[in-house]
Amino acid sequence: CAKNLTMVNPKKPVAPASATTSSYLLTAVKILLVVIIILLLPKLVTGQSTPAGKRNKKLTRQVEALRFDCERSTECKELLPEENTMCVTKCLSQQCHEQVYGQNPLEPGEIHVIHSRDFDRCVKNELRAQRNAQARAQ
Repeated sequence: CAKNLTMVNPKKPVAPASATTSSYLLTAVKILLVVIIILLLPKLVTGQSTPAGKRNKKLTRQVEALRFDCERSTECKELLPEENTMCVTKCLSQQCHEQVYGQNPLEPGEIHVIHSRDFDRCVKNELRAQRNAQARAQ
């Protein structure tokens, strides 16, 4: 039984030691980056965990609760949900409604993202001012 044996070419060029070292170094850096990303990912996903972030979340929940109440109010519940934006904003804050939508009111069913963000920011600022005034009064 004769086996086919191939001879290794003794004149085959061998990679210099510096090339293999840099290859190992590159692999080590890649692994290190993956480990860092894996360790930081939970922080990035959970978002703000600072006290200010918790206060903002609480404020957002408070605005959403007020919005829900306004949507169910006698004035706004008669309208279609897609068309009651102006009624709900007036219910939430007459002052913010006038500031944001006073010169350019939305048509029924219209959505304007920038105005919506401005309105939410205004309402949150009002709530913060009320909370601060209550804290000072105590």
